[in-house]
Amino acid sequence: MTSEIDIAVSFLRQGKIIAYPTEAMFGIGCDIMDEKALKKIIEIKKRPPEKGLIIVAAKWEQVKRLTQKMPESHYKKIFKSWPGHTTWLFPAAPQVPAIIKGKYNTVAIRISNNPTIKNICDLYDKPIVSTSANIHNKAAATNSDEVINTFGNSIDYVVPGEIDKLCGASKIIDAITGKVLRI
Repeated sequence: MTSEIDIAVSFLRQGKIIAYPTEAMFGIGCDIMDEKALKKIIEIKKRPPEKGLIIVAAKWEQVKRLTQKMPESHYKKIFKSWPGHTTWLFPAAPQVPAIIKGKYNTVAIRISNNPTIKNICDLYDKPIVSTSANIHNKAAATNSDEVINTFGNSIDYVVPGEIDKLCGASKIIDAITGKVLRI
């Protein structure tokens, strides 16, 4: 697996788009600060840009700078759910790209327990975008063949592997209000 992770990270460093297995489906990702790659993801997915994009990381230290400080009491519940299949919406720090936030003032972050994601983010030493490998409002790819059939050459590298087979997309919770926005 290491060589596949090395290749994936090499593509990320070149501003390219990768696809990779996640907890419940294949994801599409790129460097969160690469505007050209971010726009390409929105374009190939036919995703409305106002929806924003989720960021995934291996550890909190990789994403902490992307969030604004909240009351300490909010973090206990968040950290208890991570690593895992829960995405939290944090007040976004000023440096978070507009494409990541969409029409919101928040940044969606998940600290994953998936070994592929963890290995990519650890080797890259920063977070990546993690959006489902699908055309907007269509079923997400659950294997590499489906990714290739859907996107063809629009994806620069597909990391081989199996999804964790959890049911559906991650739960999304507002970190300030605690409101569950997606189950």
